[in-house]
Amino acid sequence: MITKVEPGVVSTDAVETEIAYSPDGNVRLLARSEGQWGENGRGAIYESRLANGKWSEFVVAAFSGAHSDSDPFFSPDGKFVYFTSDRGEGNDAANDRNIWRIAVVEDGYGAAEILPAPINSPADEYSSTLNGDGDLYFASMRAGGYGLGDLYVARSSNGRFLDPENLGPTINGKGGEWTVVTSPDDKLLIFEASHRAENKGGVSGDLYGALKSGGGWESVRNLRLLNTEGSDLGARFSLDGSGIFYASTHKKGGAQADIMQAPKALVLSHFSRIAAVSRSAHQVCVFTVPGFIESGCAKTGDVGPHEIAASPDGRFAYVPNHGVYPQPHDEPIEPDQLKWVNGSSQSISKIDLTMVKTVGEFQLEDCQQPHGVAVSHDGASIWVTCENDQSVQHIDAVTGERLRTINIGVAGVHEIKMSPRGNLLATANFDHGSISLISLDDDLSVDTIETGRGAEGMRFSSDGASLYVSNAFARTVSVIDVNERRRIRDIPTGGQFSIDLFVSETRDEIWVTHTASRDITVIDMESGEIKTKIALNSTPLGIIMSPDEKYAFVTMPRLNQVWAYDVETYEIIEKIDGVMEGDGLAWIPQVVN
Repeated sequence: MITKVEPGVVSTDAVETEIAYSPDGNVRLLARSEGQWGENGRGAIYESRLANGKWSEFVVAAFSGAHSDSDPFFSPDGKFVYFTSDRGEGNDAANDRNIWRIAVVEDGYGAAEILPAPINSPADEYSSTLNGDGDLYFASMRAGGYGLGDLYVARSSNGRFLDPENLGPTINGKGGEWTVVTSPDDKLLIFEASHRAENKGGVSGDLYGALKSGGGWESVRNLRLLNTEGSDLGARFSLDGSGIFYASTHKKGGAQADIMQAPKALVLSHFSRIAAVSRSAHQVCVFTVPGFIESGCAKTGDVGPHEIAASPDGRFAYVPNHGVYPQPHDEPIEPDQLKWVNGSSQSISKIDLTMVKTVGEFQLEDCQQPHGVAVSHDGASIWVTCENDQSVQHIDAVTGERLRTINIGVAGVHEIKMSPRGNLLATANFDHGSISLISLDDDLSVDTIETGRGAEGMRFSSDGASLYVSNAFARTVSVIDVNERRRIRDIPTGGQFSIDLFVSETRDEIWVTHTASRDITVIDMESGEIKTKIALNSTPLGIIMSPDEKYAFVTMPRLNQVWAYDVETYEIIEKIDGVMEGDGLAWIPQVVN
């Protein structure tokens, strides 16, 4: 997963701290110094060029070598190299470290120029990087910050930089923040911070990440799967967007630092995410929340996946391959253009969510068209519905071995959910118009309760005492008293073909998606009245909410999108592309090392 970059060439016995590639991919610059890390030894920027498919040896760049230089970074247009130097020019004291830049010209480089105040200050500045809009991010030890060193941004406007803005206490702490980079789209910030309690090395710097939301940064996470007990710093995004480069010291005392590479999916696994099933592309795509950055897409081993469930630790997802799926379409379509492909499958795909990669394919026996799936609370086993066999199978999550089969005995055993305590399973039996409760505490007894024609979507209350069921043809939500095993209420949904639902207990709301009337109704849980109806221009399908109930996510299959809603305002805040004929959704908690 994490690899050392070109041992002996890029990563040597010296201290390498940053690598930068020109936008055209033909030049790379490497910050390297000799001697002990952290002792302010002189560093230089080395250059290697690509010719005839081969990289030249690294040599000291023409603009470096006479001073201590570091932190090379190409501007997005490739016209400048930004770097840190102690050249002692300008209005600062000698040996002060400042941000410089140099023009890239046809035969090499122009003259180096120091960036004016207030970018540079009487204190040290480090690690200048630019996002796709040309905004300059950097670190500074200037007065007025939150700690030893803080991170700043100077916005680009009409060819010049505006006054720097401190990134604030969400990013900057009482310790020090020293190196920084943002993704070209400015959605992901990666920075180095020292003297934080959660750092693996204590005082040593660790890499942290943050996601952009509403114009600010939030969801700050220690990138624990990358960090070591030494210093980890100097992150840079790869040109193709597949991952990041960064430096890591791994010898006692910091006598050596190497350039490492980590895949994007691994970096983003530190954040909460959603997974969306693409029925027609036969894959699962994963996105961060917030930011909605794609971590990657994993192909399932067979065709027509519909539903998904993630393990409680966020490391694996399980996807039954149903076999039946909409005909693929790259562009949005109208409902009357939809055509179905009747395939066949008896398998479940196991996906590593850290790498967003399919790592297993479980072949099932006596389970035609598996559809719904649930994961046990310990992550050791899964439960899958077998539609054509009127049953549920219990499967070992590691070996794929069938542990038992539970006969439900009614038609259309479609969806399945695990109760909050993990002691009960519920199946939605679409063709029979019922749900079945399976007790996991005793002898696996099954109680079937009629709810209404087309029972499909289900959600337990947080205490497990109630189960809410959407009935597509009946246009109702049934409320089940789980302890008494009876239906106690039916709530009209106000729409046609009530396909899925989600319950917001903090807001006392039930959100219901309707495929025929193309809308989402938001129902008051107590009164049963419709609080609002969200009219849509296409067909909605699956729905989930983030655990904090800040965001709602809805698959829009005909549009090949997932829509993210602000639950407070009912407004769309993001349309996520690239999910062809999306169906099931799953919440993925951040992976903790």
